[in-house]
Amino acid sequence: MNETASQQERAVYTNSSEINDTKEYDIGFAVEEECNVKIRKEISELYNYLSKTWTPNKNYIFPLTKDKNGHSRSFRIEWIDKYNWLAYSHLSKGAFCKVCVLFGPKVSGIGEQKLGILKETPLIKYKDALYDLKKHCEREYHKTATLRSLEFIKCFEGKQQTIEVQLDDQLKKTVEENKKKIDSHC
Repeated sequence: MNETASQQERAVYTNSSEINDTKEYDIGFAVEEECNVKIRKEISELYNYLSKTWTPNKNYIFPLTKDKNGHSRSFRIEWIDKYNWLAYSHLSKGAFCKVCVLFGPKVSGIGEQKLGILKETPLIKYKDALYDLKKHCEREYHKTATLRSLEFIKCFEGKQQTIEVQLDDQLKKTVEENKKKIDSHC
């Protein structure tokens, strides 16, 4: 069966069978400062960028990049299956960590270094990509961003109350317990 280029590029959303040629929720859009702020303010958009991230299908043709020795390499779709936080951007022609883009800090580490590859700029050099992705998983800012994204999803889907509500409930419980203790002493 002969497919057109448009059919080969159809987006497959990570949590639905919806197909969209507009590449809506391409993580590359969320990297731009102005868009990122807007997405973070609109919680349904933030949820959609996490759960409906544009993902190329198995027939997508990734651009080749050449290393300094002239070897051609490209992004591998199976990396997305291995690392559920990884997203390929058609717009940026490279990969990003969607949880770090959406929930990560701007700076980290000694001297407050600006975060670069996978957060602000796409991963486009693939020679040591598996090593780079593994190291990214080990970074504290990535672990924190992952936890924040999971907590956000639980709250958004109604599976967990927000931290504020949990703290408020705990405070109310403590106040009631203290009132009972005071009443029993009077």
